[in-house]
Amino acid sequence: MELNQAEVSPISASTQSLELPVATPTNKKPKGLVFGVVFCAILAIAGVVFGIYELVDSNQKSQQISELKAQTENQEEVVNSSDATVGIMDLTQNDVNVRAVVDEMQKVAADTSGVGDIKVYDRFFPLVKSQNAKTLLRLEKSYGLYAFSELDNIDESSAITEAIVKKLKELGFVDNDDIFGPAYVVGGSNLINSDSGIICNISGGLPFTAECGHISWVSDESIALANKLSDAYNSVEGSYPFSINLRGYTIKDSSVSPYQTLRVAISNAMGLFYRTSPDTDWQYFTATQAVLNCDDFNAQDLKNAFAGETCYDGSQNSTVQP
Repeated sequence: MELNQAEVSPISASTQSLELPVATPTNKKPKGLVFGVVFCAILAIAGVVFGIYELVDSNQKSQQISELKAQTENQEEVVNSSDATVGIMDLTQNDVNVRAVVDEMQKVAADTSGVGDIKVYDRFFPLVKSQNAKTLLRLEKSYGLYAFSELDNIDESSAITEAIVKKLKELGFVDNDDIFGPAYVVGGSNLINSDSGIICNISGGLPFTAECGHISWVSDESIALANKLSDAYNSVEGSYPFSINLRGYTIKDSSVSPYQTLRVAISNAMGLFYRTSPDTDWQYFTATQAVLNCDDFNAQDLKNAFAGETCYDGSQNSTVQP
């Protein structure tokens, strides 16, 4: 802050008028007193200027401290956020943790077979048995490795698998066969780190695949829908499906309103579901890996729900007729 020059000049003028004629002894003041007054005046002005400077500087520092404190409090608020928002931050940290594990697997693969960077994102998805879920579910995102042309034979793939499994166990992972079943991946391995919540599936074949993710990467909405579909499946097949993959599932309005259909991957096939209206429960029809025969749509609800869809009439492709 700059001082107004008009405020300083009166003091300067008074110091010049202190030299009075000697012939007027009655008005003469002691020099010591005069010098003392001038000195005090100068100190007072210096004090005012310094005080103003300190005030401005203090305000600036105070503002900087307040801003820094606010930033720190915001960071703490994110880290120590309420249950309603911690999931968002949690996913971010889990991304970092899973990527770190995949980086370790990449190093092992490179050291074992000399492959380059084979890291992939959202290509293969580990299975997880989420709490309250009635079947295994595919995670909704993942990080991992993929190699096909980079490997010469299955022996290289097996060697990479063995080396990665060894490394993961050094990092605190344990076999997860008691959840997935030992036959889930022939020649491969399923591992979990209970402390970090990270799961990894290693293929052990060609192409070589290794996918990792966090057990929380299945939403509550997905679990709720999967349970409804599992119940519908169980009512027809007499058992729950081994797994459901809700990634990319579609709900389609039928040409016969208000029927709807839903397609979703069940184990290694495409599961077909339908409902008579959006406010009714899903019904399981079948799971298939090929075009169905037209005769398979042998109930009116099935004909209405899948009306216009491709079917095979025994000699050529046709469409389901309502």
